Amino acid sequence: MNSYFIFFFIIVFFGATSSISFADNIYYIGEKNCRIVNPNPIANERITWTGKCENGFANGIGVLQWYQENKPKNKFEGSIKNGEYEGYGVFSLISGDKFRGIFSHGKFNGYGIYTKLDGTKYEGNFVNAKLNGFGKILYTKKIYNKDEFYKYHKYTSYEGYWINNKFEGQGILHYADGAKYEGNFKNENFDGAGIYTSNDGTQYIGKYINGKEDGDFYIKYKDGTIAKTTFINGKMMNFPQDIKK
Repeated sequence: MNSYFIFFFIIVFFGATSSISFADNIYYIGEKNCRIVNPNPIANERITWTGKCENGFANGIGVLQWYQENKPKNKFEGSIKNGEYEGYGVFSLISGDKFRGIFSHGKFNGYGIYTKLDGTKYEGNFVNAKLNGFGKILYTKKIYNKDEFYKYHKYTSYEGYWINNKFEGQGILHYADGAKYEGNFKNENFDGAGIYTSNDGTQYIGKYINGKEDGDFYIKYKDGTIAKTTFINGKMMNFPQDIKK
């Protein structure tokens, strides 16, 4: 155990019959004198808590270990206020994923680092356990199911703004093949002014709408030549004309 928590090592043990209670539309786990908020109760759960108990709730700094069928599950190390994660803490999931950062009302809120077992890592701001505000993510090259939290296997990194787990606002997206997009995003699509640089160094500079080129574009080739063309809904309407060699 981290020495940071030793001072608070007052073990409060809840056995296999640890009670689940319901009050004010909230589920709790634990005995009446030391409850923990339990938003998603499941059968045969129990907990151990190494911190203090005050006013009927777990309070202070300690280690909260969750069990199901007497097997260890997720673990929280940090600050709890009135039975909810509050302040700095480290949340370790049984999957191997880990979050370290700021909690509020039991959820990731504020700056934090979320690391998946395979090494995919997000560092930045959270609001209600979702990626919101500025942050940077480094992806692994493994392929994920589209419904998973991190699904963008074709990318290596994104640094910029997010709204509810989606790219939104200014950002820089790097592709696994070496390409890069720098500009504005809307609902995870290129949208607004942006520069797409292909893996051969050619740059496409212009405006995007819903992920597609739209309007006048300048194409800057690796040798410095600049050409101009027009796109409509992602389709090039005329052959690029050199304007600078």
